[in-house]
Amino acid sequence: MQRIRTLNPQLHLRAFSWGELHAAGERDEREPDAVLSALVEAGIDSLAGGALDDAESNGPGDGLTAIQNMERYVPWIRAAAELGLKSDFAWITADDDNPEMLADFFLCLRELQDHWTVFEACIPLPFQPPLEGGQTPIPTGFNRLRAIAAARLFMDNIPRIQCPIAVVGESVALVAQWYGADDVGGIPFPDGPEGNERTIELIRTAGRDPNDLYAGA
Repeated sequence: MQRIRTLNPQLHLRAFSWGELHAAGERDEREPDAVLSALVEAGIDSLAGGALDDAESNGPGDGLTAIQNMERYVPWIRAAAELGLKSDFAWITADDDNPEMLADFFLCLRELQDHWTVFEACIPLPFQPPLEGGQTPIPTGFNRLRAIAAARLFMDNIPRIQCPIAVVGESVALVAQWYGADDVGGIPFPDGPEGNERTIELIRTAGRDPNDLYAGA
């Protein structure tokens, strides 16, 4: 981090998921406030954040497990808030999610946000369990839009709902602007004016005002 900051002092440094931070703290036997304070001193501006439920290892759909996993990150969220660090939150959902468990998970997340206001954006990421043979189907556009709408309704205390073009494609990202999304994620086009103009063109094609949306770099 320090080397990057030295080479480019104007660069906005955003890195590390909650899982990476937690693993580093356990490995070095350091408390969250010590780890994050060192990163701030090294030049980090905000955290990547990501998922709080370890869906990669436990699989979506188990709301109780998701809540239990989220609890381990509470000290990190508190430490980040005390240092003024912000992050995104990635919500990984599956077709077989238990609605009651999912509602409980959202309520827990809302309480965290109400208390610490760490999350700047919620990124719904539908997940389809692998089929026989190991193939993982791509979520349908309908399921992506449904997840966007659900996130906007539940997570009204998180400023932005993101539907990243780089992940979902142009067509879904544009339609999602009418389902609650107001953030198109990082610009997947060439850097500079050309990429910015392309993003603005797509937003206007969807009938929205680019000034009302957030286009992260």
